[in-house]
Amino acid sequence: MSATADKSLKKLLRWMLACYLTVPVAAWILFEAVLKESSTFWTNAGGWSVTFRHWVLYSFYPSLFLLAAFLLYLSIGSMRHFKFVKAHPIVSLSPLLLAWLVLGATGVVIVTDNMQNIIHGKALHAQ
Repeated sequence: MSATADKSLKKLLRWMLACYLTVPVAAWILFEAVLKESSTFWTNAGGWSVTFRHWVLYSFYPSLFLLAAFLLYLSIGSMRHFKFVKAHPIVSLSPLLLAWLVLGATGVVIVTDNMQNIIHGKALHAQ
């Protein structure tokens, strides 16, 4: 195997690893969104620690925007590995599609909760 082929294989494997690692991160952000929009999460009745509540409060939106930017970067990067993507579309595109779907579900959770708050006369992101 030549040095350039070895180098491109390493880039491909790093890209694939990054694609597959976005799925659990996206699932964690969806979990945080569901907790964040739950009224019992913000009270002591929910049983969540204050430290974890602060973690969700301050890390949610930066994590959401960073994940969206990283998924966009990986999606555009899939064009660099077009031969592999074309030969193995399920293996290469399924983690990206799943991560985008989970990120979309996170957006749906946020928007529906805010719409309910507006309908009931509460402030946006009311806790």
